[in-house]
Amino acid sequence: MRHSKTIRSSRAALAITLLAAAVAAVAGPAAAEAPDSRDFALRKTNLDLQSRVKALDKRLDKSGVQRLLAEANRDAVHNGACKAGAFDDIPAGSQWYCLEPDDAGEAGGPVEWIPQGVTTVADAQADGLWGNREALLVSWYDDAQDPKKGIRVTFLDPNTKKYRHVLLVYPYVRDNGDPTYEIVGRPQGGIHAGGILWYGNYLYVADTRRGVRVFDMRYIFDLAKSPAGDTTDRKHVGLGGLPPLGGESYRGFGYRYVMPQVGAWVNAAGPDNDDPGNTCSRGGAPKFSYVSLDRSETPDQLITGEYCATGDEGRVARWPLNGDTGELLPDQVDGRVFATDAYRLARDQIQGAVSYNDTWYLNRSTGRDAGGGWKPGQLIVAKPNGGELRTTDVRPAGVGPEDLSFWPAHDELWSVTEHAPDRMLYGVPRGE
Repeated sequence: MRHSKTIRSSRAALAITLLAAAVAAVAGPAAAEAPDSRDFALRKTNLDLQSRVKALDKRLDKSGVQRLLAEANRDAVHNGACKAGAFDDIPAGSQWYCLEPDDAGEAGGPVEWIPQGVTTVADAQADGLWGNREALLVSWYDDAQDPKKGIRVTFLDPNTKKYRHVLLVYPYVRDNGDPTYEIVGRPQGGIHAGGILWYGNYLYVADTRRGVRVFDMRYIFDLAKSPAGDTTDRKHVGLGGLPPLGGESYRGFGYRYVMPQVGAWVNAAGPDNDDPGNTCSRGGAPKFSYVSLDRSETPDQLITGEYCATGDEGRVARWPLNGDTGELLPDQVDGRVFATDAYRLARDQIQGAVSYNDTWYLNRSTGRDAGGGWKPGQLIVAKPNGGELRTTDVRPAGVGPEDLSFWPAHDELWSVTEHAPDRMLYGVPRGE
């Protein structure tokens, strides 16, 4: 068993004030008590989702990431005008992407999708390439009333500046034996998808109260190229309907691509049902608000952490990964996965965290100002100090900064801003 160690503008002026206040708070009391290592254990679910996905594979046409990117249908703008509202004082040497108006929340009407998680091909492959392509990924949760669509993931090719959305789905088998699927999270009441990690062939998606869900990049189904697929029905998902030629079709709310869940790792002690909303206990089952990767450790480490409301400092943990299989690395005797280490966070309201060479980078949201507008966020740099992460520097971040991902070859920290219409996917120099 592995145990944890001891364990634009006025807006710019406001950002400076916030940074000064945060830096002033760096000096603090003695190191906090480390989180209890016994709280950080994951078990693999017993459901055989893989067999359901293989049954779907017999009926639907698969698409690899290469083909998906080659047929991307939406346009991003590199270093476009969206930074004016999303991140006025973005550091020199940064780069960013602006999305189409309906994705940015600029098209008018209700805003259906909310961006949350970020990962890159550098997480998937150490050389930062998938075949001959790079890619940036963003997860979104559905905020629509009817019909609920669950979560989706965007694949963006920075070379072509094209992107496409993929709907994530949960597979099951009907009483008559037909394989089908529904939205992710429907039986459990939804999923926030606050963080994602593409590692090897797998996509890990944060499930706040439960753990991490697992999807497989080798099983992305193309409904447009599948004889049994239907991309015209925007109101339904899964097998159903009565097309003109008879029989049922596989739908995905009009999305061309669907990717079914293949597995999950969940809290060994059960879901975190003791902390409603964004409250956080100092112990017990942790929340999984975001995920990321640390390739500077051996073995590679999957990072998870808690978002906690004002006044609550949550916890982060690192979990061992098997670089050969792309899966979490369980204890050989117990079968569960135990955190390599865990720390108490430097501040509350942390939306994303990543570590590299034992330095931590934390994205913090700061809420609204007196006029009701969203205030600039903070990028907190921290070092382990006993059982906690102690702040060493505070830098500007976007408005509503979310999940974090580090791209070593570019030395960039990537994130996304969530609030419409001030949205952008951005990378800033990591620095030291």
